This record gives sequence, structure tokens and C-alpha cells, in this order.
Amino acid sequence: MARDEMGVGKGRNEPEAQQDQSGDTLVERGLAYGRALRARAGNDRGPVADKAFIDSLYER
Repeated sequence: MARDEMGVGKGRNEPEAQQDQSGDTLVERGLAYGRALRARAGNDRGPVADKAFIDSLYER
């Protein structure tokens, strides 16, 4: 039986996917998301990694 004979994908009244109508480009949305994450994180970035610490990561 062919795919068309089984009726797969034919005659269904499925709603089409909702499309974003905001007009923002993907880049603008990504930048806004990054800004929101930085705002949520706050100003406390934790301790600064000094040269001695970075060098210790490469020691064996």
C-alpha cells in the first residue's frame, strides 16, 4: 500500500505552527537573552583567577 493510499498527512486539520510576529531577528533575541542572564547573575562574578592558579591547572 502506498503512503498516499493510507491517507497519512492528508485531510488532517492540524493547526499550523505559530510564527513569531515580533519582528526581532534571531541575533537581537539572543542579545536580549544574554543581557537578561547577566542581569540575573548580578555583579558578584566570584574570585578572579590569578596567574598562579591558571599555571597550576597545567601542572602534572
